Amino acid sequence: WRFRCGWIDGCMSPDTVISGFYAAAAGRVAWQLPFGDLAGLLGLWAVQVVGIDKRSTSLLFSAEGGPVSPQAAIDYIRHFHAINPRIAPAIATPADQWMHCHEHLDEQFVAADPFFQEFLIPHGGRYMSATKLLDTDESLFMLGLMRGNGSTPLGAADMPVLQQVKHHLSQA
Repeated sequence: WRFRCGWIDGCMSPDTVISGFYAAAAGRVAWQLPFGDLAGLLGLWAVQVVGIDKRSTSLLFSAEGGPVSPQAAIDYIRHFHAINPRIAPAIATPADQWMHCHEHLDEQFVAADPFFQEFLIPHGGRYMSATKLLDTDESLFMLGLMRGNGSTPLGAADMPVLQQVKHHLSQA
């Protein structure tokens, strides 16, 4: 694991973050806690898991953590989720792979896109890596790991830890 301590009081171990996933799944802690810890360890702007009922397209679950502002989450839910250009490539990505938005949406696209220019970048976000945690006929649960504006995207060197995070979140 390559990790940072940043705003965390002392260094949180990766094992502690992973055990937090299981504690949240069991209802012992709020999801925001392990997601916030994961954000601190990996230098993320936000961590989000979203679950969707495929039959009705209704939201089943949503939790986020990290330094993303509550206002950004509200703005996203109210309007910007509907124009997020990263959703389609994330959903199209096979379950055993990761979608990294910078591999699908180049800087020219980002410079002209309202989602990025009116919402994401002004709120401090920029890059997303996403994967499917659970994909059945009835539901889809996805994980999004986001880096802030001015950061580098997650990449090949991060894949071992991303795969471990995916495995444990899927199990939890």
